[in-house]
Amino acid sequence: GVQAILDWDPTRLKLVGMKRPCGTCIGGSNIGLFCNEDSECPLSSCTGSDSCFVCPSFDTYNWFASTLPNDCDPGNGLNAPCPGFPANDGDAFYVAFTQVLCDGETAPPAPVTPAGLWITTFLFEVLATDGGALVDLTLEFQTTKTLVAGAAPHPGADLLRNIGAPAQINIIQCQPPASVAAVGPRYLEIIPSAGTTPVALQVRGDPGDPSVSCLTQYVQAPARQCVGGFDGGGPCTGDVDCREGACQTFAVLGPDVVKLTPAEWGTVYVYSANLQPSASYEVRSDCGSVAGQTVSGAMPATLWFWGDTNNDAQCFRGTNAGNPCLRDADCPDGICVGVAFTDINKVVDGFKGVFSATLTLPQVDLVGSACEPNVNITFGDIGAVVDAFKSIPFNCTSPCP
Repeated sequence: GVQAILDWDPTRLKLVGMKRPCGTCIGGSNIGLFCNEDSECPLSSCTGSDSCFVCPSFDTYNWFASTLPNDCDPGNGLNAPCPGFPANDGDAFYVAFTQVLCDGETAPPAPVTPAGLWITTFLFEVLATDGGALVDLTLEFQTTKTLVAGAAPHPGADLLRNIGAPAQINIIQCQPPASVAAVGPRYLEIIPSAGTTPVALQVRGDPGDPSVSCLTQYVQAPARQCVGGFDGGGPCTGDVDCREGACQTFAVLGPDVVKLTPAEWGTVYVYSANLQPSASYEVRSDCGSVAGQTVSGAMPATLWFWGDTNNDAQCFRGTNAGNPCLRDADCPDGICVGVAFTDINKVVDGFKGVFSATLTLPQVDLVGSACEPNVNITFGDIGAVVDAFKSIPFNCTSPCP
């Protein structure tokens, strides 16, 4: 087993917890690493037992104790106040030791290999806004010592040889979150905050909506194309390349963490088969070296009602009659109605390439190959809005089971 004294600057960091080897990331950049929750596994999920302290199979080991113990009486009070979680006074005392018995037999010891032995990870909240901070292991404080206990040459022998350098935490303040708005039933408009630091744009489904809560993806490399005019659908670098049209930036969602400066992103229109009408999403700027670890706050947006090209859906009948809505649940004793002949006409005009400030491509691009919009207005979009007018619901599969 081990016992260790931690030391840190409480004006820059706050100890908030620790992890135990309960689960494993099944994919993504942290595949095979220990985890406790899905947020620790970028683009993947965490699987494993919720309980660490159970008798393992006989060919494995587990920690019988992995804790910040009550050391106030007796002890030196490093974890005061006791009982309870240690105060953020800059020091704490940690203890871990393995199972002794497993199903009535001697449990296997923890195997220390040349690559090392992971026991736990301490979690800190960053209090500072920039610079660095250190987390150190201290050899001793009064009668408490940092040690590694082994079985040889005698039980409880201190095998500690050296302590490595303090852990250096570089505090990176991510740029303010990007602005985001729903600009159609299937499109988000994202504009990163001004700055020079390259950022990735992360899109997550609303955690309270089971149909999209599993979704965490990134905006992929953008492409620019002409919208409307003689060059509609063609590549461009600016409006000068689009006769009587506009050069706009589009991108799909996917797994790759693409980092660009805010100027390189510009205003980007994001679409995906996973973006569902009337569903809510959160957009974060990701500026860390490890995906998902250094992100800004979240900015929410909710996509428009299916087939509604001007976001004017209202409750029909019921106690909320006449009020704006995005789904039938917004209309007690009634239904949400958002598609009229004007929406059909707008999609037809989009098919003709007649775009304007009040008729944009994201408003009328509803479907494409495999339920994903295709940045092109076709007969499929006309058919989709006619079906929506007939109250035929959106029938593409949700990204979450």
